[in-house]
Amino acid sequence: MMEKAIQHLTSAVTRDSAFALAHATLALACTTRHFEYDPASVWLEKAEFHCRRALEIDADLPEGHVARAFLLWGPSKNFQHLEAIACLKRALALQNNLPHAYNRLGTILAHIGLLDHARAMYERGRLFHPQKAVSPSIVQVYVWNQEYDRAREAIAAWRAESPGNKYAIYFAPYPAMMTEDWKEAKALLDEALQLLPEEPLIVSLQGVFYALTGRAEQALDCMARACASPKSFGHAHHTYYQIACILALIGRRETAFEWLERSVSSGFACWPFFQKDHCLRSLHGLPEFELLVGSLQARYPDHLGLL
Repeated sequence: MMEKAIQHLTSAVTRDSAFALAHATLALACTTRHFEYDPASVWLEKAEFHCRRALEIDADLPEGHVARAFLLWGPSKNFQHLEAIACLKRALALQNNLPHAYNRLGTILAHIGLLDHARAMYERGRLFHPQKAVSPSIVQVYVWNQEYDRAREAIAAWRAESPGNKYAIYFAPYPAMMTEDWKEAKALLDEALQLLPEEPLIVSLQGVFYALTGRAEQALDCMARACASPKSFGHAHHTYYQIACILALIGRRETAFEWLERSVSSGFACWPFFQKDHCLRSLHGLPEFELLVGSLQARYPDHLGLL
């Protein structure tokens, strides 16, 4: 469907080079393709060109600012949280019925630790969904806020609606792992690895499972395999975070903290989760951990989550 959309939008801007909305929507489609499943640089180049063209034609086009936010908040731009938030707020000030803008705001706010505001943005996006459905991405809020019953329900609904979705497959084992339901966790991890055997995010999650269950050697093997693979679907920072968890659980605190810093510097800065996640418990007494959390709180103050 994404490929067909790109074809139709490309045809539209070829026929009418001043069709700003088509340029913006094409930029969003190319960015999504690049981020989700096809990291060829051509899609990023197309996205940047059509986003720039849309805003040249109409500087106040809401969808142009949404497309720019999607570009800014991605691996190629190293997840520029503040700049992307500013673009999305401008888009919503221009037009307040853009569900994908609210949902992207929710995801960004969750990644910088403003979980309550993230939840509110997902709920606001629901109002403009044809079925009044909340974005499945709200699962991030539930997992990082340790609301595991809600997470289970949301993940089950997500997988029923979209069985092959990579993010739903990834999140599925998490509640079971964090509540020590090892049998369910193993079954869901085995399924995830069967579907996505080379995905570092899932391989490193298996490493966390092994570390939690006292199998340090197997955990380190998963870590090595995750680091060796260049493949990922846009979220390497979660792989880095899970490597930090593996190392923290097996007692390598200093190296674990370095991987945690790498996770933060590449886009995952959810400091309330860092404080709650028992996988990182061994880091909590480190002065540098407290300094990191304090600096993130200062960098991403609560008012950022307000429209």
